[in-house]
Amino acid sequence: MEIVLYLSLAAIMLLGVPHGAFDPIIANRLGWLSSSSRVVMFYSGYLLVVVLLFFVWPSFPMMSLLGFLLVSVYHFSQDFKVSSVLGRLSYGALILTTPVILHSLRVEELFDHLLFGQSSKTLIATMMVAFAISFLVLLFSFKSYSKKQLIELSTIVLMGMLLDPLIYFALFFCLLHSPRHIKHEWNLLPIHKQKMSLVIGAGVILATYILAVIAANHLNLSLSDVSGFFTIVFIGLAALTYPHIFLVEIARYKGAYG
Repeated sequence: MEIVLYLSLAAIMLLGVPHGAFDPIIANRLGWLSSSSRVVMFYSGYLLVVVLLFFVWPSFPMMSLLGFLLVSVYHFSQDFKVSSVLGRLSYGALILTTPVILHSLRVEELFDHLLFGQSSKTLIATMMVAFAISFLVLLFSFKSYSKKQLIELSTIVLMGMLLDPLIYFALFFCLLHSPRHIKHEWNLLPIHKQKMSLVIGAGVILATYILAVIAANHLNLSLSDVSGFFTIVFIGLAALTYPHIFLVEIARYKGAYG
C-alpha cells in the first residue's frame, strides 16, 4: 500500500503541481512582465509568498490548514460551471469533504502530519457537516445540471467514498482539475509562444522542486518516508496555491483569463 501512496504523491508533484507553471503566462497577459523591473517584482513577490507559507505553517498549523482548505474550496468551485454561487461552492466543498464520511480515521491520520501534533477531530467533524450541507444543496439542484456534470459529481462521490483519501485526491487533482487549467491556458496561447511557454513552465516546475527539497531540510522532514513526503507535498501545494489563486482571480477580474 505504501508504494501506491508514494505513486499518488509523485503524481501530484509531476502531474498536478505543473498546472501552476503557466502562472508567468497569466502574469504576462496582465502586463506584469512588460519590463525587467516588473519581472523581478513578480517573481520576487511570488517567491516571497511561497517561502512565507513554508515558514508560517509549522508555527500556525491549524490556521494554515484551515485557510488552505477554505481557499481550495473556492478554487475548485471555479471548475463547476453553474450560475449559482452556492452550487459552485458546494461542489468545491464536496471535493474536499467526501473522504471524511467513510475514511475519517485515515483523514485524521493525514491531517495529524500537517498539524504537527494538534488534534484534527473538531475539523473533521466540521467537514462532515459541510459535506452534508453541500450534498443536499447539489442534490436539490441536480435537475439544472448537465449530464456531464452529474456524471462528474457521481464519480467524485464514489471515488471519495471507496478510495484511500490520498489516492482519491491524486486522481481528482491530476486527472480532472489540473488538465482543465492546463488546457484552458494552452488554448489561449498564440502558437508562436507555445514553445517558449513550455520552457518557462519547465523552469518554474524545477524551481518548485528545488524549493521543496530545501523546505523539507528546513522542517527536518525525510522525503524517503511517506509521511514526510506527504507533509512537504501538501504544505508545498498550499504555499503555491495562494499566489496561484490570487493571480487567476486578478486575471479573471480584468478579463485576462479567457
